[in-house]
Amino acid sequence: MQRKFNPVPAEGDNNLFTQSWFAVALSEEIQSGKILGRKFLDGKIILLRDEQGHVQAFSGYCVHLGTDLSNGEVVSGNVRCPLHHWVYDTQGQCVATGCGDKAPPTAKLFQFPTTERYGIIWVFNGETPLWEIENFSKAYRDEELIVRARKDKRTYPVDPWVIRSNTPDWQHLAFVHHMKMDVDIRDRFQFEPYGLRVQIPVGLEEGSGQQLEYNIRVSGTSLWTTAGRLSGKWHLQVSALGIEVPGTSTHYYSHAVHRGDGSDAAERQARELIDELEFLFEKVLDEDLAVMTGMHYRPGLLTASDGVLATYLDYVRRFPRAHPSREFIR
Repeated sequence: MQRKFNPVPAEGDNNLFTQSWFAVALSEEIQSGKILGRKFLDGKIILLRDEQGHVQAFSGYCVHLGTDLSNGEVVSGNVRCPLHHWVYDTQGQCVATGCGDKAPPTAKLFQFPTTERYGIIWVFNGETPLWEIENFSKAYRDEELIVRARKDKRTYPVDPWVIRSNTPDWQHLAFVHHMKMDVDIRDRFQFEPYGLRVQIPVGLEEGSGQQLEYNIRVSGTSLWTTAGRLSGKWHLQVSALGIEVPGTSTHYYSHAVHRGDGSDAAERQARELIDELEFLFEKVLDEDLAVMTGMHYRPGLLTASDGVLATYLDYVRRFPRAHPSREFIR
């Protein structure tokens, strides 16, 4: 007897990755005048801030001999290779060589689209983003928020799209996280070309009395956000996944709450709310990691209650895939 399953392409299959925004660093890690190297997809990139403070992301190896540019220097906002002092400008173009030879016109690093929000840095797998990371805190301006961003200490042994499948796999909320839903939410999921949305009212573990209102958006194959209320108090949560090594996910997350009237008491209450949100969020992460460790994610015999999950898996199967930086980051 042969097991039947309908596979979803893994990240890196056929040298391709989904064209999504992937989290690569915390904002606080990118310091002015410094270069940060990070593993990304199946290679390495570098991150730095230009003279205006905007984060730039480039392929991590000099196109001359392949020197690791994370060991280089920032000189007048440009990247200088540590070996032969080839200099790359803010578009990744080589504009000078240490020996004085004219830089070859094709000497150029791969430049990734980059964005920074809620204390997290994202890069897009592609030359031009297919979609943008929007402002999720529409209820308040950024300056009205207190934001706390962190890098998860856990490494997840699955691709990002597997973790994001937990949202359309709505049954797991009850069985893994012990959440209570009084309504059938299957008809509440709205799929879009590059994401999905759903509104979910849930109660936490029975007897706790805490209620969550989730207005969730899954964007691409890596980003999860919700703006909602915990027992009536507004908050924003961001869960952003990255790929440092194919077959694994790194995780960055942030919480944002309204700072209130600006008083010390209001700020203290806001930070206490973030503490509570982080505690609940990290509890969910621990519960998910316990299930995903050792998991071989192979969609097999689905039932009627898996209808939303099946739609999501088809969405991932159809998702655009590419790897234009392949020859630059390895």
